[in-house]
Amino acid sequence: MGLICIVVMVSNLRIVIILSIANILLSYALPYSDSAPQQFGLIYDEKTKCARQRYRLKHSEGNTSSSVYTYDYHDKIDGIHVVISISKKNLEFVDDYNIKPVLCLVNYSSNVPLALSYDLDFTLSAELINKSWYWLPPSSEASTIISVHILPKLLGLDYLVFWIRKAKRNPQYNSPTHWFHNDSDSLKKQYFS
Repeated sequence: MGLICIVVMVSNLRIVIILSIANILLSYALPYSDSAPQQFGLIYDEKTKCARQRYRLKHSEGNTSSSVYTYDYHDKIDGIHVVISISKKNLEFVDDYNIKPVLCLVNYSSNVPLALSYDLDFTLSAELINKSWYWLPPSSEASTIISVHILPKLLGLDYLVFWIRKAKRNPQYNSPTHWFHNDSDSLKKQYFS
């Protein structure tokens, strides 16, 4: 309402200039004709689509009225059983650019040390602030809490993805230990098998 009053009060010449500026700004906001099609919130990457579909199929049989997302991972050969639980309410965001910590409870048992890392499958609507990976020692029953800091940016849907794999044994550590994400090959070789 306030914008209409301002436009009415300016002269015809200024209205034309304002409309020209608006058209220029609008043309810069739209993708170029030779760029890939952009549809906000939709995924074009087939690998990401397939991963999301597998997740939905696996969890469609679960309790939809539960207040917690739960992910189970089993590997009978190495005696690995990992359960990651996250409150559904903690995964709802407002696009207000305020960093929000999301607590993830990790319960596990394993005959071998584990490396656990996490990321977002698509970073259009949110961004991870503290990408980390964790070294978890062998244990018959253990748990740890991972605090994932997420910065919401736009309306959309991103999946929080966890990777679990065997890690090298390290006599220096006897409790869960984390490192901030580092793409250094030497660091990865030191802790991952």
